[in-house]
Amino acid sequence: MAMQRVEWRDQENMGSAGVSGCSEGFFARRPLCRIRNLRERIGHEQMHISSDCWLAFPNSHSILPESVTAFSDPPPRVEFMSATVGLKATANAEAATTLDCARILGIDAELDQYLDRNRRKSVTELTQGAIDLVHELVPVKSVWIQFAGPRTFDGESRTQTLLVSRKTDDAIHREVSALADAYRLGNVESNRSLAEWEPMDIRSGEQIVIATPMFEVLPEVYIGILGMVLSGSSGELEIRLTKQLASRLDTLINLRNTATEHHTVIARSNELLDQDGPDGLGETLLLLQHLVRAEKAVIVYLNDPYDPDVPAHEREVNVLFAEGGELVSPNEKNAMIHEGLGGNLVEFAGDLGESKKAMVALGIMDHPTSEARPFICLPLKNRTRLPHIDIGKLLLIGGPPLDQTDRDVMNSIAMELDTKIVHYHRTKRNLRRSLSNDQVEFFVRRPTIANWFFKTPRNEEIGMVFADLCGYTEITRRIGDPVETIRVAREWIIREIELTASNGGYFDKDVGDCAVSLFGPPFYELSVDSLLNVPDTDALEALMLEIPPDPERYAYHSVMFALETVEAVKEFRMGGHELHVSIGVEVGKVAIGDLNGNLGSLTAMGNAMNMAARLQGIANPGEIIIGPNCRHRLDGYRRNNLAPNLPFTIDPGGEADLKGYDKPVPYFLVKPLAQ
Repeated sequence: MAMQRVEWRDQENMGSAGVSGCSEGFFARRPLCRIRNLRERIGHEQMHISSDCWLAFPNSHSILPESVTAFSDPPPRVEFMSATVGLKATANAEAATTLDCARILGIDAELDQYLDRNRRKSVTELTQGAIDLVHELVPVKSVWIQFAGPRTFDGESRTQTLLVSRKTDDAIHREVSALADAYRLGNVESNRSLAEWEPMDIRSGEQIVIATPMFEVLPEVYIGILGMVLSGSSGELEIRLTKQLASRLDTLINLRNTATEHHTVIARSNELLDQDGPDGLGETLLLLQHLVRAEKAVIVYLNDPYDPDVPAHEREVNVLFAEGGELVSPNEKNAMIHEGLGGNLVEFAGDLGESKKAMVALGIMDHPTSEARPFICLPLKNRTRLPHIDIGKLLLIGGPPLDQTDRDVMNSIAMELDTKIVHYHRTKRNLRRSLSNDQVEFFVRRPTIANWFFKTPRNEEIGMVFADLCGYTEITRRIGDPVETIRVAREWIIREIELTASNGGYFDKDVGDCAVSLFGPPFYELSVDSLLNVPDTDALEALMLEIPPDPERYAYHSVMFALETVEAVKEFRMGGHELHVSIGVEVGKVAIGDLNGNLGSLTAMGNAMNMAARLQGIANPGEIIIGPNCRHRLDGYRRNNLAPNLPFTIDPGGEADLKGYDKPVPYFLVKPLAQ
């Protein structure tokens, strides 16, 4: 094997350097590093080269053989050295040891050239080519790698992929898989850590095998096994060479597994977070905890859409804790988050380490005097509408340091969580336009049930109520205060939503200062309490079939709601003016469904809906006018419910020519009984 020697001289030291094991053509293309420049860059105190023998060559990332020492102990951290390694043989090392080292380094350099030339190939192709190259350079019967596939994150075992050098004899090829399994299982059954998996001989008949593990050091994760079937007995050179190759190839395989794992995690998190409501948040938190091997993971996010008028400490939050691969229930310490701390925590933009109370509540500290675990905190934001406002926090607590690829995945998942929480808040905002708070909370947490209610079109006979503030436009013109106009209209609509829900109805929409409410299926018969124990939509449909439609009750509660509305409007003033409402009510069969695809957008269409709107249009301030079918259903309610004395009177109002109707329509006036 040819040896190249470089002489150098300076004012302080004299010496020589030699390199062996690589073709002269290789070094002609890639000259030896200049020892003087190398020495000057590292520093005299870290590199003494008076009479010792140095081996220096370019582009190596080798693990140093045990008989060779590095520049210093521990080796200096020099960033520019990524492309050059210098080795110093110990002063009394035998010449054979130096040559063995040079031989290993030469093989490593050849391998480096191969990987550099073929970096566009897939990792499997690269790995196969690498072990084929080693088989060419080393007198062995076979070189093989068994590497574990990426983690599946679903409890399944990782697949084991076996690659064998192409020069391997068929008979030996058949034995290699069993040899690899024997080495791996023997170490596992002995409960050895990966660092304790020493290279060892495995004898199978006449075959002698050396195997060594490949693993990611921080954190310690099994990647695979590299082995050689020897031609003769094993020696130090073969053991060193096996270690050397494993250290080079484990990085390559780990990059392949890591890229696949990250792709799998991101795809899986997308799938989980694509569910409605808060479903998928907990599973995604567990996925992320598993990926980065954190001790704990926490999500804290606002329960309601961000409202600048609500102080931070009064904002309710939702919290999810993951620990030990499971979602855990909050304990007494965590409960502090729900006592005003949570809202402040979400809004706080500083260092959480400033608050021991917060760190204890989140599990960063076990108690105020204990040591804090390392943690990473990422803000969750509404990046489209409120990019400067935090709507939640994602924390990973404990575990090994994250590399850049793990951080990239964490940031990607955090952005998906942003979108999920923003959609959750938007759904709640939409539902609040139509339902009471307890109904909203139920439907956002039972999205399957919510989808059945809102996205299943149906024909039903229901009650419809149109309630319009009389003269509101003229009053707003007179007072000329847009802030007051919007405030009163908003409070009026909120009051109507509350009254609708309390009477078993559904608030359809508001058109300016006119409110539209529906009374009947699918909301009327089923309260939130009755839905809590419904496991799925099949059970819900069965429950609905058990409850026969009752349009007489829908008519009765539509009128009761109208009477309450007439009283409720008396609480409102605008610019010193009293407000009044005119109401139209009718009962009839209409088509009910969701028009725009969002939860909370249920509406009704049909002749009876138009009738209720037209009747409201002819009602005077404070009047409630009902249509002929509503009157008919109220008579049935009185008779079938044994209620001859209703809490209101029904008087004929005459007939009216209504737009869209060929004949005059009879209508009736409803008034509360005198107290």
